[in-house]
Amino acid sequence: MQLLRKYHSLLDAQQDAMNLRSRGVATHISGKESYRAAPIFSGVFYVSLWVVLDHQYDDALALLDDPDHPVNDPLPVEDIDVLEADFNGEASRHVFSFIMVGAIVMLGLFLLLIETS
Repeated sequence: MQLLRKYHSLLDAQQDAMNLRSRGVATHISGKESYRAAPIFSGVFYVSLWVVLDHQYDDALALLDDPDHPVNDPLPVEDIDVLEADFNGEASRHVFSFIMVGAIVMLGLFLLLIETS
């Protein structure tokens, strides 16, 4: 996965991602949830657009500059759907694991605080 661009507008990132997807290029937008949560609180002032498959990087960059650029190896929409489902499922598992570890640490600190009081 390689970074294509950073955006201060989630809508612009989503528009470019949809255009790339329609041409057979698999993408991912990172930072959406933090960006939506209010940048002043999350510290995230931009979102990033990534190309999922490294071999599509040059085509993706060219498409962002020239919508008529011919893609060398476009993916069928069905394949992009599978990639996105796999990626989103894996990302969700990582987030859930991080939250669980944080909750266990907080519970341990809480119990330690109660015991020492």
